[in-house]
Amino acid sequence: MLLPARQRGWIKVRYGWIKVSGGWIKVRYGWIKMSCGWIKVRYGWIKVSCGWIKVRYGWIKVSCGWIKVRYGWIKVSCGWIKVRYGWIKMSCGWIKVRYGWIKMSCGWIKVRYGWIKMSCGWIKAMYGWIKVSCGWIKVRYGWIKVSCGWIKVRYGWIKMSCGWIKVRYGWIKMSCGWIKAMYGWIKVSCGWIKVRYGWIKVSCGWIKVRYGWIKVSCGWIKVRYGWIKVSCGWIKVRYGWIKVSCGWIKVRYGWIKVSCGWIKVRYGWIKMCCGWIKVRYGWIKMSCGWIKVRYGWIKMSCGWIKVRHGWIKMSCGWIKVRYGWIKMSCGSIKVWYGWIISELWMDKG
Repeated sequence: MLLPARQRGWIKVRYGWIKVSGGWIKVRYGWIKMSCGWIKVRYGWIKVSCGWIKVRYGWIKVSCGWIKVRYGWIKVSCGWIKVRYGWIKMSCGWIKVRYGWIKMSCGWIKVRYGWIKMSCGWIKAMYGWIKVSCGWIKVRYGWIKVSCGWIKVRYGWIKMSCGWIKVRYGWIKMSCGWIKAMYGWIKVSCGWIKVRYGWIKVSCGWIKVRYGWIKVSCGWIKVRYGWIKVSCGWIKVRYGWIKVSCGWIKVRYGWIKVSCGWIKVRYGWIKMCCGWIKVRYGWIKMSCGWIKVRYGWIKMSCGWIKVRHGWIKMSCGWIKVRYGWIKMSCGSIKVWYGWIISELWMDKG
Protein backbone atom coordinates (compact mmCIF):
# COMPACT_ATOMS: atom_id res chain seq x y z
CA MET A 1 0.00 0.00 0.00
CA LEU A 2 1.32 3.45 -0.90
CA LEU A 3 2.14 5.83 1.90
CA PRO A 4 0.60 9.31 1.93
CA ALA A 5 2.39 11.74 -0.34
CA ARG A 6 3.88 13.78 2.49
CA GLN A 7 5.32 10.66 4.10
CA ARG A 8 7.05 9.74 0.86
CA GLY A 9 8.95 13.05 0.97
CA TRP A 10 6.72 14.91 -1.47
CA ILE A 11 5.02 18.20 -0.68
CA LYS A 12 2.09 19.39 -2.76
CA VAL A 13 1.90 23.02 -3.75
CA ARG A 14 -0.44 24.46 -6.35
CA TYR A 15 -1.15 21.99 -9.13
CA GLY A 16 1.82 19.78 -8.37
CA TRP A 17 4.27 18.16 -6.00
CA ILE A 18 7.59 19.28 -4.52
CA LYS A 19 10.32 17.06 -3.14
CA VAL A 20 13.03 18.51 -0.93
CA SER A 21 16.38 16.76 -0.73
CA GLY A 22 19.71 18.25 0.31
CA GLY A 23 18.70 21.83 -0.29
CA TRP A 24 17.36 21.03 -3.74
CA ILE A 25 13.69 21.22 -4.64
CA LYS A 26 12.29 18.91 -7.25
CA VAL A 27 9.04 19.97 -8.80
CA ARG A 28 6.78 17.84 -10.91
CA TYR A 29 3.86 19.53 -12.60
CA GLY A 30 3.62 22.39 -10.14
CA TRP A 31 4.20 26.05 -9.43
CA ILE A 32 6.58 27.61 -6.94
CA LYS A 33 6.00 31.15 -5.73
CA MET A 34 9.03 33.38 -5.48
CA SER A 35 9.20 37.06 -4.57
CA CYS A 36 8.26 38.14 -8.10
CA GLY A 37 5.51 35.63 -8.77
CA TRP A 38 5.04 31.99 -9.66
CA ILE A 39 7.61 29.81 -11.41
CA LYS A 40 6.60 26.53 -12.93
CA VAL A 41 9.18 23.78 -13.17
CA ARG A 42 8.75 20.55 -15.05
CA TYR A 43 11.01 17.54 -14.59
CA GLY A 44 13.88 19.38 -12.96
CA TRP A 45 15.62 20.43 -9.78
CA ILE A 46 15.97 23.99 -8.58
CA LYS A 47 17.99 25.55 -5.81
CA VAL A 48 17.28 28.93 -4.29
CA SER A 49 20.08 31.06 -2.87
CA CYS A 50 19.96 34.83 -2.27
CA GLY A 51 17.22 35.35 -4.78
CA TRP A 52 18.92 33.23 -7.41
CA ILE A 53 17.43 30.04 -8.77
CA LYS A 54 19.82 27.37 -9.97
CA VAL A 55 18.38 24.91 -12.41
CA ARG A 56 19.85 21.54 -13.24
CA TYR A 57 18.35 19.85 -16.27
CA GLY A 58 14.94 21.44 -16.00
CA TRP A 59 12.43 23.75 -17.58
CA ILE A 60 11.10 26.97 -16.13
CA LYS A 61 7.84 28.48 -17.31
CA VAL A 62 7.47 32.23 -17.45
CA SER A 63 4.64 34.32 -18.84
CA CYS A 64 5.56 33.64 -22.46
CA GLY A 65 6.45 29.97 -22.34
CA TRP A 66 9.09 27.52 -21.20
CA ILE A 67 12.79 28.25 -20.82
CA LYS A 68 15.28 25.45 -20.51
CA VAL A 69 18.44 26.24 -18.62
CA ARG A 70 21.57 24.13 -18.61
CA TYR A 71 24.11 24.63 -15.83
CA GLY A 72 23.27 28.20 -14.99
CA TRP A 73 21.63 30.53 -12.53
CA ILE A 74 18.49 32.50 -13.16
CA LYS A 75 17.30 35.53 -11.24
CA VAL A 76 13.71 36.66 -11.63
CA SER A 77 12.76 40.27 -10.95
CA CYS A 78 9.67 42.03 -12.28
CA GLY A 79 9.34 39.71 -15.23
CA TRP A 80 13.04 39.89 -16.09
CA ILE A 81 15.29 36.87 -16.03
CA LYS A 82 18.97 37.44 -15.35
CA VAL A 83 21.32 34.75 -16.57
CA ARG A 84 24.88 34.37 -15.36
CA TYR A 85 27.04 32.13 -17.48
CA GLY A 86 24.24 29.97 -18.77
CA TRP A 87 22.33 28.81 -21.77
CA ILE A 88 18.69 29.37 -22.55
CA LYS A 89 16.78 27.22 -24.97
CA MET A 90 14.09 28.79 -27.09
CA SER A 91 11.92 27.21 -29.74
CA CYS A 92 14.66 27.90 -32.29
CA GLY A 93 17.60 26.52 -30.29
CA TRP A 94 20.04 27.49 -27.58
CA ILE A 95 21.06 31.04 -26.79
CA LYS A 96 24.02 31.82 -24.57
CA VAL A 97 23.76 34.92 -22.44
CA ARG A 98 26.57 36.64 -20.58
CA TYR A 99 25.94 39.30 -17.95
CA GLY A 100 22.49 40.41 -18.98
CA TRP A 101 18.81 40.44 -18.35
CA ILE A 102 16.26 38.76 -20.57
CA LYS A 103 12.55 39.43 -20.71
CA MET A 104 10.27 37.00 -22.49
CA SER A 105 7.09 37.94 -24.30
CA CYS A 106 5.37 35.89 -27.00
CA GLY A 107 8.59 34.36 -28.28
CA TRP A 108 10.49 37.67 -28.11
CA ILE A 109 13.56 38.17 -25.96
CA LYS A 110 14.31 41.62 -24.61
CA VAL A 111 17.90 42.15 -23.60
CA ARG A 112 19.12 45.00 -21.47
CA TYR A 113 22.83 45.58 -21.13
CA GLY A 114 23.86 42.09 -22.14
CA TRP A 115 25.35 39.92 -24.84
CA ILE A 116 23.68 37.16 -26.80
CA LYS A 117 25.72 34.60 -28.66
CA MET A 118 24.35 33.29 -31.91
CA SER A 119 25.95 30.94 -34.39
CA CYS A 120 27.89 33.79 -36.01
CA GLY A 121 29.27 35.35 -32.82
CA TRP A 122 28.23 37.75 -30.09
CA ILE A 123 25.50 40.31 -30.56
CA LYS A 124 24.91 43.05 -28.04
CA ALA A 125 21.38 44.34 -27.69
CA MET A 126 20.45 47.46 -25.78
CA TYR A 127 16.84 48.24 -24.95
CA GLY A 128 15.35 46.08 -27.67
CA TRP A 129 13.50 42.91 -28.51
CA ILE A 130 15.02 39.99 -30.39
CA LYS A 131 13.26 37.06 -31.94
CA VAL A 132 15.26 34.12 -33.21
CA SER A 133 13.93 31.81 -35.87
CA CYS A 134 16.03 29.40 -37.94
CA GLY A 135 19.20 31.48 -37.68
CA TRP A 136 17.43 34.77 -38.40
CA ILE A 137 17.23 37.51 -35.82
CA LYS A 138 14.24 39.81 -35.75
CA VAL A 139 14.68 43.05 -33.85
CA ARG A 140 11.93 45.39 -32.76
CA TYR A 141 12.79 48.79 -31.30
CA GLY A 142 16.39 47.99 -30.48
CA TRP A 143 20.04 48.22 -31.39
CA ILE A 144 22.33 45.43 -32.48
CA LYS A 145 26.09 45.76 -32.22
CA VAL A 146 28.22 44.01 -34.77
CA SER A 147 31.90 44.28 -35.55
CA CYS A 148 31.51 47.40 -37.68
CA GLY A 149 29.49 49.44 -35.19
CA TRP A 150 25.94 49.92 -34.10
CA ILE A 151 23.05 49.13 -36.37
CA LYS A 152 19.52 50.08 -35.45
CA VAL A 153 16.87 47.82 -36.87
CA ARG A 154 13.14 48.32 -36.66
CA TYR A 155 10.66 45.70 -37.72
CA GLY A 156 12.95 43.48 -39.76
CA TRP A 157 14.98 40.31 -39.88
CA ILE A 158 18.77 40.29 -40.16
CA LYS A 159 21.45 37.68 -40.63
CA MET A 160 25.18 38.17 -40.27
CA SER A 161 27.77 36.97 -42.73
CA CYS A 162 31.32 38.38 -43.10
CA GLY A 163 30.49 41.93 -42.08
CA TRP A 164 27.41 42.06 -44.26
CA ILE A 165 23.98 41.99 -42.76
CA LYS A 166 21.33 40.26 -44.78
CA VAL A 167 17.80 41.49 -44.58
CA ARG A 168 14.96 39.91 -46.42
CA TYR A 169 15.18 41.03 -50.03
CA GLY A 170 18.81 42.22 -49.97
CA TRP A 171 22.07 42.83 -48.15
CA ILE A 172 23.13 45.96 -46.29
CA LYS A 173 26.47 47.30 -45.10
CA MET A 174 27.40 50.12 -42.77
CA SER A 175 28.94 53.28 -44.18
CA CYS A 176 29.27 56.48 -42.13
CA GLY A 177 26.28 55.63 -40.02
CA TRP A 178 24.12 54.94 -43.05
CA ILE A 179 22.78 51.60 -44.09
CA LYS A 180 23.15 51.17 -47.80
CA ALA A 181 21.20 48.43 -49.45
CA MET A 182 21.89 46.85 -52.77
CA TYR A 183 19.78 48.60 -55.38
CA GLY A 184 19.49 51.97 -53.64
CA TRP A 185 18.72 53.55 -50.30
CA ILE A 186 15.30 51.98 -49.78
CA LYS A 187 15.09 49.11 -47.36
CA VAL A 188 12.36 46.61 -48.09
CA SER A 189 11.96 43.98 -45.40
CA CYS A 190 8.91 41.86 -44.64
CA GLY A 191 6.56 44.24 -46.41
CA TRP A 192 8.08 47.32 -44.77
CA ILE A 193 9.34 50.30 -46.76
CA LYS A 194 11.52 52.96 -45.17
CA VAL A 195 11.62 56.28 -46.93
CA ARG A 196 13.34 59.54 -46.13
CA TYR A 197 11.84 62.77 -47.45
CA GLY A 198 9.56 61.36 -50.14
CA TRP A 199 6.21 60.17 -51.36
CA ILE A 200 4.98 56.63 -51.88
CA LYS A 201 1.96 55.68 -53.90
CA VAL A 202 0.14 52.56 -52.86
CA SER A 203 -3.14 51.00 -53.88
CA CYS A 204 -5.20 52.96 -51.35
CA GLY A 205 -3.90 56.42 -52.36
CA TRP A 206 -0.94 58.65 -51.68
CA ILE A 207 1.00 58.32 -48.46
CA LYS A 208 3.48 60.96 -47.39
CA VAL A 209 5.98 59.89 -44.81
CA ARG A 210 8.45 61.96 -42.90
CA TYR A 211 11.04 60.05 -40.88
CA GLY A 212 9.01 56.87 -40.63
CA TRP A 213 7.98 53.46 -41.80
CA ILE A 214 4.97 52.38 -43.84
CA LYS A 215 3.51 48.93 -43.98
CA VAL A 216 0.64 48.14 -46.29
CA SER A 217 -0.64 44.65 -45.63
CA CYS A 218 -4.18 43.28 -45.44
CA GLY A 219 -5.71 46.74 -45.21
CA TRP A 220 -3.44 47.87 -42.39
CA ILE A 221 -1.23 50.95 -42.68
CA LYS A 222 1.25 51.67 -39.94
CA VAL A 223 2.88 55.06 -39.83
CA ARG A 224 5.10 56.83 -37.37
CA TYR A 225 5.58 60.59 -37.59
CA GLY A 226 3.58 61.24 -40.76
CA TRP A 227 0.35 61.87 -42.60
CA ILE A 228 -1.82 59.46 -44.52
CA LYS A 229 -4.42 60.45 -47.08
CA VAL A 230 -7.24 58.03 -47.66
CA SER A 231 -10.56 58.31 -49.43
CA CYS A 232 -12.31 59.98 -46.47
CA GLY A 233 -9.76 62.79 -46.10
CA TRP A 234 -6.54 63.30 -44.27
CA ILE A 235 -5.70 61.20 -41.25
CA LYS A 236 -2.85 62.20 -39.01
CA VAL A 237 -1.41 59.39 -37.00
CA ARG A 238 1.27 59.47 -34.39
CA TYR A 239 2.57 56.16 -33.07
CA GLY A 240 -0.27 53.94 -34.19
CA TRP A 241 -2.08 51.73 -36.64
CA ILE A 242 -4.92 52.62 -38.99
CA LYS A 243 -7.22 50.14 -40.58
CA VAL A 244 -9.67 51.36 -43.19
CA SER A 245 -12.05 48.56 -44.01
CA CYS A 246 -15.86 48.42 -44.12
CA GLY A 247 -16.20 51.81 -42.48
CA TRP A 248 -13.96 50.97 -39.53
CA ILE A 249 -10.97 53.10 -38.57
CA LYS A 250 -8.74 51.84 -35.80
CA VAL A 251 -6.40 54.32 -34.22
CA ARG A 252 -3.90 54.11 -31.42
CA TYR A 253 -2.38 57.29 -30.03
CA GLY A 254 -3.54 59.82 -32.61
CA TRP A 255 -6.09 62.05 -34.28
CA ILE A 256 -8.57 61.28 -37.05
CA LYS A 257 -10.22 63.88 -39.26
CA VAL A 258 -13.35 62.77 -41.07
CA SER A 259 -16.04 64.62 -42.98
CA CYS A 260 -18.03 65.53 -39.85
CA GLY A 261 -15.13 67.27 -38.12
CA TRP A 262 -12.26 66.33 -35.91
CA ILE A 263 -12.45 63.27 -33.69
CA LYS A 264 -9.74 62.69 -31.16
CA VAL A 265 -9.46 59.11 -30.06
CA ARG A 266 -7.03 57.36 -27.80
CA TYR A 267 -7.15 53.60 -27.45
CA GLY A 268 -10.40 52.96 -29.31
CA TRP A 269 -12.37 52.16 -32.42
CA ILE A 270 -14.57 54.43 -34.54
CA LYS A 271 -17.23 53.15 -36.88
CA MET A 272 -19.00 55.74 -38.98
CA CYS A 273 -21.18 53.78 -41.39
CA CYS A 274 -23.99 52.68 -39.03
CA GLY A 275 -24.06 55.67 -36.70
CA TRP A 276 -22.24 54.01 -33.83
CA ILE A 277 -19.09 55.55 -32.43
CA LYS A 278 -17.11 53.81 -29.74
CA VAL A 279 -14.69 56.00 -27.88
CA ARG A 280 -12.53 55.55 -24.83
CA TYR A 281 -10.71 58.41 -23.20
CA GLY A 282 -11.49 61.16 -25.68
CA TRP A 283 -13.69 63.88 -27.11
CA ILE A 284 -16.04 63.66 -30.07
CA LYS A 285 -17.21 66.64 -32.07
CA MET A 286 -20.45 66.12 -33.92
CA SER A 287 -22.78 68.53 -35.72
CA CYS A 288 -24.63 69.14 -32.45
CA GLY A 289 -21.55 70.27 -30.55
CA TRP A 290 -19.01 68.71 -28.30
CA ILE A 291 -19.67 65.56 -26.31
CA LYS A 292 -17.24 64.24 -23.79
CA VAL A 293 -17.45 60.52 -23.31
CA ARG A 294 -15.45 58.26 -21.08
CA TYR A 295 -15.73 54.49 -21.29
CA GLY A 296 -18.74 54.08 -23.55
CA TRP A 297 -20.66 54.04 -26.79
CA ILE A 298 -22.55 56.82 -28.56
CA LYS A 299 -25.34 56.21 -31.02
CA MET A 300 -26.70 59.26 -32.78
CA SER A 301 -29.32 57.83 -35.14
CA CYS A 302 -31.90 56.92 -32.46
CA GLY A 303 -31.13 59.67 -29.97
CA TRP A 304 -29.66 57.35 -27.39
CA ILE A 305 -26.15 57.79 -26.04
CA LYS A 306 -24.84 55.05 -23.80
CA VAL A 307 -21.83 55.54 -21.61
CA ARG A 308 -20.47 53.27 -18.98
CA HIS A 309 -21.62 54.67 -15.65
CA GLY A 310 -24.98 55.74 -17.05
CA TRP A 311 -27.39 56.35 -19.91
CA ILE A 312 -28.23 59.47 -21.86
CA LYS A 313 -31.57 59.73 -23.61
CA MET A 314 -32.36 62.80 -25.64
CA SER A 315 -35.99 62.14 -26.60
CA CYS A 316 -37.33 62.39 -23.03
CA GLY A 317 -35.01 65.11 -21.83
CA TRP A 318 -33.18 63.03 -19.26
CA ILE A 319 -29.40 62.89 -19.29
CA LYS A 320 -27.32 60.87 -16.89
CA VAL A 321 -23.58 61.29 -16.85
CA ARG A 322 -20.78 61.67 -14.36
CA TYR A 323 -17.93 64.13 -14.31
CA GLY A 324 -18.40 66.18 -17.46
CA TRP A 325 -20.12 68.75 -19.63
CA ILE A 326 -22.47 68.17 -22.54
CA LYS A 327 -23.32 70.85 -25.06
CA MET A 328 -26.41 70.23 -27.14
CA SER A 329 -28.38 72.38 -29.57
CA CYS A 330 -30.40 73.82 -26.66
CA GLY A 331 -27.30 75.14 -24.93
CA SER A 332 -24.82 73.99 -22.35
CA ILE A 333 -25.77 71.41 -19.77
CA LYS A 334 -23.54 70.85 -16.79
CA VAL A 335 -23.71 67.42 -15.26
CA TRP A 336 -22.43 66.83 -11.78
CA TYR A 337 -22.62 63.52 -9.94
CA GLY A 338 -26.04 62.19 -10.94
CA TRP A 339 -29.12 62.88 -13.01
CA ILE A 340 -30.20 66.17 -14.52
CA ILE A 341 -33.15 67.26 -16.60
CA SER A 342 -32.70 69.39 -19.70
CA GLU A 343 -33.83 73.01 -19.84
CA LEU A 344 -36.54 72.23 -22.40
CA TRP A 345 -38.13 69.59 -20.17
CA MET A 346 -37.88 71.86 -17.14
CA ASP A 347 -39.71 74.62 -19.01
CA LYS A 348 -42.55 72.21 -19.70
CA GLY A 349 -42.78 71.27 -16.03
